[in-house]
Amino acid sequence: MAEEAPGPARRSGRPKQVDRHRVALVALDLFERDGYDAVTMRAVAEAAGVSQRTLFREFPAKADLAWEGMRDAIGQIEAAAPAWAGREATLGEIVETVVLGLFRRADDPELGAFARRSFRVIATSPGIRGHASVGEASRALERVIEACGAAGDRPAGLVADALVGAAVAATFWWACADTTLTLEGAARVALESLSVG
Repeated sequence: MAEEAPGPARRSGRPKQVDRHRVALVALDLFERDGYDAVTMRAVAEAAGVSQRTLFREFPAKADLAWEGMRDAIGQIEAAAPAWAGREATLGEIVETVVLGLFRRADDPELGAFARRSFRVIATSPGIRGHASVGEASRALERVIEACGAAGDRPAGLVADALVGAAVAATFWWACADTTLTLEGAARVALESLSVG
């Protein structure tokens, strides 16, 4: 009686770790070359050398690839909340330290180039501008504002939404403009313009 040839080995255990930043960079290359709408998740998976299953596990939606940099920003805002708890602080101090502090990170050439590329793709693809990470950033900033009462008698959620909205608008402008203004400088102009009312 002939023995059956063994089939392909089944993998078990934990899925292989994926370098999310590398995959996002591959996706950005494709988005810039072919246009965001024309790129499929299958094309990203193939170009990145990962399975579609792995890609969807790490990035459930194509827009998540373009917005990848926001994960770190949200994490930094969330980590800041405990440090502000119980302190008396002004909204200006929070803006300077927390919000503009994030934008100073773009002074790093590699991080700045990634931010400019990803936000240029987002700015030129209107269907993905309203990503969930914008709301997550607003809620994280709201917790910081509430932790020290910096909103005063104004609704902290509204203040956070206004600040994040202005910061995101500045980022879109900076990514697409031919400017020598830094990302922090663009954000500062946008945030200062909120006080004209």
